[in-house]
Amino acid sequence: IERAIIGSSASGWSEHDAAILRGVEELLEDFAISDATWNILAKSWDEAQMLEFPAMVGQYVVTAFMQNSIRAGLGEGNTGLSLR
Repeated sequence: IERAIIGSSASGWSEHDAAILRGVEELLEDFAISDATWNILAKSWDEAQMLEFPAMVGQYVVTAFMQNSIRAGLGEGNTGLSLR
């Protein structure tokens, strides 16, 4: 969890896993995946997976928009990640 919080620059990720995280970071910051990140992902993923990736990230963002807008919180007694 700590490494994921640091993001793609944290040590210990494989090249592919770091590229996944970097792709998410780029989508959230620039609304596009860079050519360098795209090329790393394309080493392991087929065309369908490449097309699905930005769509999947977008779906998670939409879910966050909805949950935040309706003030959805954790269930009673669920501390989430606060006890890590």
